[in-house]
Amino acid sequence: MVKISIIIPVYNSEKYLEETINSVLKQTLNDIEIICVNDGSTDNSAQILESLSNKHECIRVFNQKNQGSGKARNYGMDEAKGEYIGFLDADDIFVDEKSLELLYDVANRNNADMVCGNLKKLTQRRVLMDNPNCPEHNYYCFDEFCTIEPIKYGVPWAFYKNIYKKSFLDENNIRFRDLIRGQDPVFLAEILAQVDVIYGVPVDFYAYMFPIPGRPYSKVNNPTKKLHYIRHYKDTFDIFEDVGLYPLSEYYKPKFIKYLNYSIKSRSLEIYELVMEVFGKDNNYFVNFQEEYDYFRVFHILNKILVENNSDYFFEAKDELNTINIFDNEIIPKKLLETVELLNACNSYEEYKEKYLEFNLSYIKNETTKLNKKNKQFQGNLRYRQKLLNRKFNLFFIKYNNLPEASKLVYYYDLKEDFISIKNQDFYDDFMENLNDFNKKFFENVINSQSFEEFDLFFENTKLKNQNEKLKRKLNNLIKDNKKIEESICLDEQDKLNHENSKLNEMNKDLKIKLLNHSK
Repeated sequence: MVKISIIIPVYNSEKYLEETINSVLKQTLNDIEIICVNDGSTDNSAQILESLSNKHECIRVFNQKNQGSGKARNYGMDEAKGEYIGFLDADDIFVDEKSLELLYDVANRNNADMVCGNLKKLTQRRVLMDNPNCPEHNYYCFDEFCTIEPIKYGVPWAFYKNIYKKSFLDENNIRFRDLIRGQDPVFLAEILAQVDVIYGVPVDFYAYMFPIPGRPYSKVNNPTKKLHYIRHYKDTFDIFEDVGLYPLSEYYKPKFIKYLNYSIKSRSLEIYELVMEVFGKDNNYFVNFQEEYDYFRVFHILNKILVENNSDYFFEAKDELNTINIFDNEIIPKKLLETVELLNACNSYEEYKEKYLEFNLSYIKNETTKLNKKNKQFQGNLRYRQKLLNRKFNLFFIKYNNLPEASKLVYYYDLKEDFISIKNQDFYDDFMENLNDFNKKFFENVINSQSFEEFDLFFENTKLKNQNEKLKRKLNNLIKDNKKIEESICLDEQDKLNHENSKLNEMNKDLKIKLLNHSK
């Protein structure tokens, strides 16, 4: 009997695929199968899978053509023979070699539908680190054998750090939905909505390769992905609220509000239109986040008036804005409130457009005056801030220089993640302007280096350059000192010559006098 089926969707994963599968083969649990679903890979993944499956009978390989990881996992679940199902992505690993055995033992003894382990972080250099989601309490982390209610699980993330009874998944028809973005939380939400109790095991089970931080929502980059990403939130809210798990739904809603705030910052009218398509204008999803949701609507309605540039939408927008409690909303900025007042005072789109232009110019002038005043204050503190920032930044360089060799790799990747997160912030340009040339180069090389070895070479090169600069300064100082000494010696010699010359002149005068007297 197969105890656990491990399902691995594979797409162009040649770099880590063998390491990933070996982490399963090393498990102490017997009677497991590894189901690999190749989703139309164009690299050497298919050849690696064929080679490994020829060596190990427990590896079963299936193929599908570019249908996505969700459908690949569904394919694997349909083909699985195991009593329990586990999941593993093709660039992740299982950590503790006894983890599957421990999880299955708890599952088997308790006839459990869902058993959880703990998650570790895996850097791009395959270094294991603590999982940041535990201290941030994004989901439950286990430090002892215990049971918890589904409501205590937390944000519906990291479905892969658990195993699930196959009959439980089949009986409740739980599969991954056809979403390009956000399918994972929906899948886990469906499980949490159906399971009665969750068993926890204090073992480091799964290591997830955290991506290098990029710009937020960089993977949600086309209309279909945006639509699916928005829809997955509604699906997740609906699943939880249909079974009364309101706290889990409410816990996940701030993540969606963050996405709405991103749409305001990026002025993405497309996201607004898609949210309206999925959630509609009137809904009860955001009662506890009404001010945030209303701000999102007001901002984009006002923006859309100018984009549409026609009278029909002008009147439609006025009617819609009148249904929103705007003026008691403490989140909506003053300028937007004044814009709504201006809108209500206008009787036509042409009148509004003309007055809005005047209002905007006046606002810009006022803001410019305020900024000039602030700029004067800022300039007064700028040099002090620059000195503090550069001193603090130099500590990174100094600390790295003094670290033992074994610790430098981890420190480098921590620096890289921190610096990339800085690069993605609004204050990045101001931050870089305050750095001196040396610290700018250090920052840029941490960001741009493709590997630790490349950065370490840069670092050694920088040290040599610094040493060379110091030697140059010493040499210049020696040259200056030598010149001074030479000049000093020359002056002394000149004084002596002048003194001798004076003596000769005096003697010459005496001789002339004597000659005159003698001639007389």
